Amino acid sequence: MERQHITIIGGGIAGLTTAIALKRIGRSVTVFEAATTIRPIGSGISLAPNALSAFGALGLSEALQERGHMLRTFHILDHRGRTLTRTSVPEEVGPGILCIHRADLHAFLMEQLEPGDVRLGRRTVDIHQDAHRVIVTFADGTQHRTPLLIAADGVRSVVRGRLIPGVSPRHAGYVAWRGEVEAPVGMAGTASETWGPKGRFGIVPLG
Repeated sequence: MERQHITIIGGGIAGLTTAIALKRIGRSVTVFEAATTIRPIGSGISLAPNALSAFGALGLSEALQERGHMLRTFHILDHRGRTLTRTSVPEEVGPGILCIHRADLHAFLMEQLEPGDVRLGRRTVDIHQDAHRVIVTFADGTQHRTPLLIAADGVRSVVRGRLIPGVSPRHAGYVAWRGEVEAPVGMAGTASETWGPKGRFGIVPLG
């Protein structure tokens, strides 16, 4: 039986990782991404041991760890700088927590795919199905037909909106600001989160 081609909508972390996993088992995959160019976006993210285990199953964990900073301990402080707790990742759980810039993780994943696997500038505006295929309509009016479709197009997913109408993101009740700075002398490798009466402030090394 001929293997069916798989289409992924969304070329972010989830979409690219899914494409890599499918190609590892011999499936033919195309990723359609709305952005016209790949440029660095986002800030630092942390990959817990379970995420590293997933990348390990793809044979990528060790190479990925070279792109970021591995944490084994993490401090939680009060608003006066006093240590409330010190958490360590047990050896049996995994190598630790990988702190990495989102752009570096995304670039690493792109390197694992072949030219042509990811098609840029293809913003999905609609999907519908007939008896045999899913038909994807892009913003430029072109269409793509596929027997299998995976949605990875983010928090405001067009695909989800078509499949589950009326579902939308819900405000969590707080705002998170992220940024990057050069680490002062003596703070390289420091990871902590400070808890105060009106919020939290965390720092992690990215490399």
